[in-house]
Amino acid sequence: DAFNLCLRMSRVGVMLVLFVAAAQAASLSSRGSVLRLRGGDGDDFRKEIHAKLNACPVFCILSGENNPVGVRLEDGTIETVWYTEPAEVMELYESMLMHSESVDGLHVGCTPLGEAFALCGGWDASEAAHKGRRIQGPREVVERASSALVAQLQAKGIESNWQLPLFCSDDFQSDKLMPFFFSDAELAAGWVRNGRPEEEAPEAPLMMDIRTLVGAMQQDASVRAKAAIVTSPEAYQLASEIIAQQKASSAGEAGGDDAGGGGGDAGGDDAGSDDAGSEDAGSEDAGGEDAGADGADDD
Repeated sequence: DAFNLCLRMSRVGVMLVLFVAAAQAASLSSRGSVLRLRGGDGDDFRKEIHAKLNACPVFCILSGENNPVGVRLEDGTIETVWYTEPAEVMELYESMLMHSESVDGLHVGCTPLGEAFALCGGWDASEAAHKGRRIQGPREVVERASSALVAQLQAKGIESNWQLPLFCSDDFQSDKLMPFFFSDAELAAGWVRNGRPEEEAPEAPLMMDIRTLVGAMQQDASVRAKAAIVTSPEAYQLASEIIAQQKASSAGEAGGDDAGGGGGDAGGDDAGSDDAGSEDAGSEDAGGEDAGADGADDD
């Protein structure tokens, strides 16, 4: 088991620490890292990174035509939101069922993270590239980490209305794999699932925005090879259920096309979780127009 060959302060861990520190210390006028994030020398690796991100599923609300349904925020604006947490997207779904009678066929859809990252302007440093779309991590974690991540991104010249925190630890990696989690709690849970003592779980994991990790993956081959984003077993399970329903619906439509299209697999390999490897956890088409349903507040 690769995880049982834990390496303390490997080259990848050191690179990520230095990368985050450099981003925080950089001048706002420095555009080097921004250019690499948007393209430049790292563009050759974009497809590879995109595919690795796609191993992780995220979720959104879809209409009966499989178009994303916009979420009306407290300030009245409407955004298309992809959620990392099944409980949060299901809470929104239940609320929208009660308040969005005008939208037929509401259901929860699954999208590979790489697709959502691109749709939300993750490859572009300009805020206009992702206006009206965002990826939502665990609500409590994002609220706690937002100010630090905003500063981290601004130091790289990136203005963004959304941040997606990731957590990793030098004590929780091997010579082949370095997992990243959406919260420090999920990292600790992955540690325990891997058979390690709960009391020895990392207490101060490194935190960064997903765009910081993507930038590091573009610049360093070892980071690109080892980094893997791991979500919760519940997320992999929900993704599997959505795809099973999608396939059952397709099978029931004589001569029909595959319901909801496909955005690639979103299940990934086992990385820190006994259940974190649902196969063929693909995606319904989540690239359509916002439906802008009223009354669905993103609390």
